[in-house]
Amino acid sequence: MDYLLNSSIFIALFLLVISVGRAVLSLFRFDFHSEVEGLVFAFSIGFGVIGYLVLFLGMAGLLYPWILFLTLLLIALLVSTSFIKNMQDIFKILSHFKDCHWMCKVLFILLGVGILVTFCAGLAPSYSNDSMVYHLKDARYFAEHHSIGHIPYDSTNALWPYLVEMYFVIALIFGRYELAGVFHVSFALAGAAAIYAFSKRFFPSPHYIVSHNSRNLRHP
Repeated sequence: MDYLLNSSIFIALFLLVISVGRAVLSLFRFDFHSEVEGLVFAFSIGFGVIGYLVLFLGMAGLLYPWILFLTLLLIALLVSTSFIKNMQDIFKILSHFKDCHWMCKVLFILLGVGILVTFCAGLAPSYSNDSMVYHLKDARYFAEHHSIGHIPYDSTNALWPYLVEMYFVIALIFGRYELAGVFHVSFALAGAAAIYAFSKRFFPSPHYIVSHNSRNLRHP
């Protein structure tokens, strides 16, 4: 049940991050090549916005669960329109899957299996040296003291709060310890989507090459 709850929270936060990023992008005029490309940029910007929000709350000494929850809930209400558009884009992207070549379907299935395995591994307890020394240790200190700043009698690592550590703080402040490692899965998802969007923009599809060469043969 805990794994199911953590997975649901991760999906909700992932969609919130994309919605925030899309809301920011809507303030400017960008011409994205595809829905996937727009979602990648939205994720990148939204991830930074939510991360810095947690940082500023911590620097102000307001890093309490109820304050963070109400802040995220308020942001979710403000970007509800972007959330609906993101869901439409996601369903539109999934609808293209049935029309792609069978080899493409196999590749996407293999990619999905890899992401699923990575997701399950992210839910496992962390045991790496860096996590135990400062990544998770500092985040736990911030969550317990409701603020972000210098940790007495500790290394200077706490003075460099990396962006992803702010998401560790979100997980730990709500007591969802397994959720901390899953945030790295979002990088895998965004990275795979970015590679696909980049390839789709700058490399023509095989179908386009074949049809283009056929026209050249008919019209020398």
